Amino acid sequence: MNIPSIDYLVIGSPKCATTTMCKLLEQHPEVYMSQPKEPRFFCPAVPEEKQSWEWYSSLFEGVTSEKVIGEGTVNYTASDYRSLVDPQLIHSYYPGIKLIYMVRDPIERIESHWLSHAIMGWPQKVSDFDIAVRTSSVYINTSRYWSHFNRFRRFFDDSQFHIIFFEDFVKSPETSMAVLFEFLGVDPYFQLKDAGQNYNKATEKRFRDSNLTRMLRSMGVIEGVRQLIPRPLYKHAIPFLKQKNVGRPAWKDETLAWAINELRDDSLRFLSYCNKPDDFWKSYANDQKSCYGDRFTAFTGV
Repeated sequence: MNIPSIDYLVIGSPKCATTTMCKLLEQHPEVYMSQPKEPRFFCPAVPEEKQSWEWYSSLFEGVTSEKVIGEGTVNYTASDYRSLVDPQLIHSYYPGIKLIYMVRDPIERIESHWLSHAIMGWPQKVSDFDIAVRTSSVYINTSRYWSHFNRFRRFFDDSQFHIIFFEDFVKSPETSMAVLFEFLGVDPYFQLKDAGQNYNKATEKRFRDSNLTRMLRSMGVIEGVRQLIPRPLYKHAIPFLKQKNVGRPAWKDETLAWAINELRDDSLRFLSYCNKPDDFWKSYANDQKSCYGDRFTAFTGV
């Protein structure tokens, strides 16, 4: 087997600015990021042709003089029955690898995760936010950071993890990246360009897939259809291929209370481990009503 030599993995979490962080990581001359960024190689539900070591090795063929090599797949810490990754599998091939885990307020992460799926039109029931949160376990379970972290800790030493909080990253991306560079063992003083640029922000996307586009995407022919449409006519096809963005979701009080209570113990354990105060995330602030306004009446949810 042609097993590539890699030094780090960005293991998640979805909608925590991992795309922006990886774009900045790529700027460093001593760091190589796989192309594409998210190969999902260790995820169970990937196409067969993307489960060979030959294919995985091909993602790193562009390596020249870089000092550290890696990839970033947020699904490594996403809770979906089709893609839940076994950390022991990763450890069996890369026992000394460094793991980068990005997290954010678990409730805000759920909102962004749903919005990202809604834009893509997947799954069908995702159009109703309240139903999606209650019935699609991927949303709430992916926000169980302590649970995912401990799944990996069974096989990797704590010194192999670097945790980045979205809130800290947004305040000072340069500082967050300098600390990350130091963790990876590359020059921490490298000067980044456009460190404040935000990539893949769901709330800024104006359109989402229409039912037709969703069907074409499931058939694997969407790119071919787009190429067949002459450029001057593409704007006339947009109403058939795209719909206006659904906007930020609105919580029902009882669903928000349920989600916060579901995640409370997990979140507080994780915050404590990271030496963050219990109220670092507004989901667990002393006065949730002042944080969420009309979206939340009280912790009891009545």
